[in-house]
Amino acid sequence: MSKYAEGYPNNRYYQGCKYVDKIENLAVKLVKKLFKVRYANVQPHSGTQANQAVYLALLKPGDKILSLNLLAGGHLSHGAKINFSGIFYQVHYYNLDPATQKLDYEKIREIAQAVQPKLIITGYSSYSLKIDFTKFCEIAREVNAYLLADIAHVAGLVAAGLFPSPVPYVDVTTFTTHKTLRGPRGGVVLAKKELANLIDRAVFPGNQGGPNPAIMAAKTQCF
Repeated sequence: MSKYAEGYPNNRYYQGCKYVDKIENLAVKLVKKLFKVRYANVQPHSGTQANQAVYLALLKPGDKILSLNLLAGGHLSHGAKINFSGIFYQVHYYNLDPATQKLDYEKIREIAQAVQPKLIITGYSSYSLKIDFTKFCEIAREVNAYLLADIAHVAGLVAAGLFPSPVPYVDVTTFTTHKTLRGPRGGVVLAKKELANLIDRAVFPGNQGGPNPAIMAAKTQCF
């Protein structure tokens, strides 16, 4: 569908979007049911743009982010110096325990208390073990930080109940639909209901123009 659909259902900038509205509403309904969450935005073109929208919604340039080092299994959009996230924000890192290659939650807590980040990121590109989202939630609350879970690589496992869901413990969840969900190439943002307006405005018009209706239709089929 080569259709401009800037905006949101029932509030578009172009006419002739009634079917796009139905598709997007259905995609949102299905992904909320799938992940048991109250808010979702299905417009992001990629996982990185989903993360970028979260930063735009919750942070100001120069705010502190605490994330897993890229070399330890993190992601470019989690604060790599060559990425927008490392250019616009002050990024601090935690690493895996060198002996066990596991997340050391007490060490992460120590770093968080010293850094006092505005946002903590969990969920990774290359970490094969389960994540204790409960512990990350405790750490984030202790330092009054937002908590983001990027589950791009395990979203399908979360949906199937084979990997812990971060949804009950985090403020925002992002993921891609083209990895373990086996859908089209695209991104999704899930969040607490109270963050809905901030996220919506950050996705559009803050971070990208119109969504791709064909990709949203494919996301609907995927969910």
